[in-house]
Amino acid sequence: MNGEQRRRFQELGFVVIEGVLEAAVLSRVRARVEALFEAAGENAGHEFQRDPYGRRVTDLDPRDEELSAAVRHPTVTTAAESVLGPGCRLVRLSAGSRSPFAPVGGTMSAETGEGLCAVWLLDPSTTIRFVAGSHREDAGAHDASAACPEETTLTASAGGVVLFGSRLVYGGAPNPTGRHLRTLHGVFAAADEE
Repeated sequence: MNGEQRRRFQELGFVVIEGVLEAAVLSRVRARVEALFEAAGENAGHEFQRDPYGRRVTDLDPRDEELSAAVRHPTVTTAAESVLGPGCRLVRLSAGSRSPFAPVGGTMSAETGEGLCAVWLLDPSTTIRFVAGSHREDAGAHDASAACPEETTLTASAGGVVLFGSRLVYGGAPNPTGRHLRTLHGVFAAADEE
């Protein structure tokens, strides 16, 4: 991360790095993610809770040939190391999608621990909701199921990556488009953490 990105990350809890994935890589990753959704069938992602407006596949292998071009991209790994230190690693990877014309967003949540989350935006007009500042120690508890005045939305270009602290409350947004909006979600941990 450059100095301005670092400042923004510390202040808000998230930063966007645009243009990380070029068109050829995006095309391959999209195709792979769609194949994974198809293999999972109509219940893709409903192992935790039912979401009538979304699909999800979990426990993806970051060594997968198509996915690794995205998740092991040097821009992302360098940014992760600038936050978590050398030797940090991707410990969890999943794919998600908001359905066409989904009227509501996904559930707001936060990860546990001191990791770094990354969301690779695979389609144009993908929007993520955040509760800016909820990552700070003094922020107090936030009811992830309730909207709050501090909630902000971020829409970035396909090929961009959003990085944010694991304690930041976030979720998907409604999808007003006529197409699926797909993402990869990863969690990085420091070298000395499980």
